[in-house]
Amino acid sequence: MQRFQQLNEFVIILLMIWLDVTTSLIKPGRRVCPISRASSQVVPSPQTYIRPFIVPCNGEKCGNSSRVVYKVAVRTVFYRQVVHDAVRKCCPGWTNFEPKDEQCMKPVCKSECLNGGSCRGPDYCACPQNFTGPLCELDVNECDTGNHNCQQLCNNTVGGYSCSCYDGFRPINDRECEFCPLCLREFESVMNKVDELQTRLKTVESSKEEFKDNVKDLERNYLEAMEMVGELQAAQFQAPSSTTQALPKDDSRINPRNNFELITSLSDQLGAIEEQIGFMMGQMDFDDNDQGRRRGRG
Repeated sequence: MQRFQQLNEFVIILLMIWLDVTTSLIKPGRRVCPISRASSQVVPSPQTYIRPFIVPCNGEKCGNSSRVVYKVAVRTVFYRQVVHDAVRKCCPGWTNFEPKDEQCMKPVCKSECLNGGSCRGPDYCACPQNFTGPLCELDVNECDTGNHNCQQLCNNTVGGYSCSCYDGFRPINDRECEFCPLCLREFESVMNKVDELQTRLKTVESSKEEFKDNVKDLERNYLEAMEMVGELQAAQFQAPSSTTQALPKDDSRINPRNNFELITSLSDQLGAIEEQIGFMMGQMDFDDNDQGRRRGRG
């Protein structure tokens, strides 16, 4: 019986040593927090009690050959006890890179960082230069903040900005401009007007050559018509020498009706040409006057 009690005490001591060793393996580290944990453990405790012993009489006067003797004895009893101990875990907002790491150096962000941001602390995103906000979701307007290198105009874009130039300037690189008179909108309008006038002038020159050709044709036709009119008049006043005198072979040239139609056609052609020339000259005068008024206002 006594050996059994000693064996129980030895087992209990080994159990307590194992618990101490296991707890000591969890070493403290950076961002490692102790967390209180309640657990139920079997705890040994010594207890005294009155134990009866049977002993022989040994010549003493007793009714029997043995007697019962009571002595105080000690025994180990076990009972269940709630124990509060500290368990080391990563502090809130932190975790470890590997399960075997003793330190908790990896921050935890509940929401993902956007636009190239990185999680640098518990729910804290470190944003690139061109973004801001809790999750780097907002674009920084460099043009409003003045954080740009544009010489003249700044145009904000998502994640950056671009530069442009005033009217009358042109870019020489991605941020600087130089003066350019030919780039002015007024100059461009004038050049377009000049091109238009040159085109019209070419049209007028072409019409002029065509008009010259038409005038030559008109003069030739006019001379022919006058010649035929003269022949007609001569034929009307000349008396026939005999009743058997032969008529001209080409009587169409001295036909009054044909001659009248020819003269009318020539007159119409001449009027159309004069009207066309007058319209073109008037249009050119109007363009010159309009251009002069614009220069006067400028």
